[in-house]
Amino acid sequence: EVVSQLCSWQPDNLRTLIMPDHPTPIKTQTHSGEPVPFMLWGPGFTSNGAKRFTEAEAKSTGLFIEEGYKIMSRLIGKGMIS
Repeated sequence: EVVSQLCSWQPDNLRTLIMPDHPTPIKTQTHSGEPVPFMLWGPGFTSNGAKRFTEAEAKSTGLFIEEGYKIMSRLIGKGMIS
């Protein structure tokens, strides 16, 4: 619900990063080091085809940022992820 509300505002220069800080699988009931899904939205970003904000959907895109801190440069920089 929060994501759809943010996307409906559409101010001209709003760029948004949405992501959890870590996964906590129900099976282990503790934090894990697995990759997390993220969404970069706003001017300069294009769709990667993901339809849902889930770990499985994120994995299916093949998009992975090895060093998580680098995602901030994508948010405030040119926006493209290679």
